[in-house]
Amino acid sequence: MSYIDLIVERQIAEAIARGEMGGGPLQGKPLADLGSEREPGWWAARTLSRERSAERRREADIALAQRRNALWAADSRSQLIDLVAETNAWIETTNATLQPIDAIPALVLQDCDDTWAALRAYDSRARGHRRGPRRGR
Repeated sequence: MSYIDLIVERQIAEAIARGEMGGGPLQGKPLADLGSEREPGWWAARTLSRERSAERRREADIALAQRRNALWAADSRSQLIDLVAETNAWIETTNATLQPIDAIPALVLQDCDDTWAALRAYDSRARGHRRGPRRGR
């Protein structure tokens, strides 16, 4: 055993003694497809599939941001309710077509009451900061 091997072994033993090496998320779980035969290029195909899924998710996030911006243009609560219903229907359809990606949650449905409250709060703040024409100059 080389000197580097001894150092590595000692560091691993010290980490185990400190409890840093146990209890990970894969503890006690077998690796998927460990003993199965794979076709040539399987890793590239899986990586490409994940990248395509991630790209579709980025596109969906952009489209959702545009739809959320459109909610701010609502002139009335009834118009906002209609826009939120359309947005939520789009979200449900989009979530059904997106493949799950690790650590990225599905698109979240919009809440009409929260959006209306935020819209009203913004509107009242905007009105409070408006200033009339300057006088006395």
